Amino acid sequence: MEDKVYGRYCSGAGVFGLSTAIHLQQRGFKNVTIFDKQDYHQSAYSPFGGGDSASADLANRAIGTWKQWNADSGVELFSHSGWARVTDIGRPQDVDIATFNTLKLVELGDTQFFLNNHEDLKRAREQGWYGPRFDQFNRRERSLPLDGVFDANAGMVQADLACNYALQLAKFGGATTISGPGQGEFTGFIRAENEPNRVIGIKTKDGKEHRADYVIVAAGPYTPQIVSELQSFVTATAGNFHFRQGTRASPALIRG
Repeated sequence: MEDKVYGRYCSGAGVFGLSTAIHLQQRGFKNVTIFDKQDYHQSAYSPFGGGDSASADLANRAIGTWKQWNADSGVELFSHSGWARVTDIGRPQDVDIATFNTLKLVELGDTQFFLNNHEDLKRAREQGWYGPRFDQFNRRERSLPLDGVFDANAGMVQADLACNYALQLAKFGGATTISGPGQGEFTGFIRAENEPNRVIGIKTKDGKEHRADYVIVAAGPYTPQIVSELQSFVTATAGNFHFRQGTRASPALIRG
């Protein structure tokens, strides 16, 4: 069975697929369709409902957009809280020094505050950054070594809320979504009969073929599985997440 509607298809409704769809729409492209085997309309990207790939890397140029999304949505999708990397080895880690030197080259060195540098601490107080986040574990009060760096350029995204908001933006802009097991699950490419290297659509698990002018694969860690040519260039990393619900009186929340 074949879908004859042509357009631009994004395979993947995670952060890369959604941002690609939104930017295509902003550039005037029409008929954008997003496929994903996860039914994010139903789960709303909840990590308890299969939203394990909803993540975001915060680029400097994206911070303004995140803040605009906060204002537009009325929800704090992005918290510009900064991030302290702490060490007890008596000096900053090599990676922190290397990061600082790199940021200096792009005129962002002033976003970094070394925790054992009096001038940096003074600057942090003047800019309103200084507080418990600079010594979350009260190490100085206990005469314990404390060093590291506070990165004022960092923040935290509520990935499920942010991706769900981006999905709504894409739909509002006219994107079509085909999601859920079967109808949204990619099984293979459709290739031109006389040009096997040219992809002209995708197949889904429900047996349908979806022809397209362009096919964009944005499937996060699954991308090299779909596009085998990328396996030597693209790798995925993993981390463990622990979800803990605290009370409003929690000392950790108060100090944050």
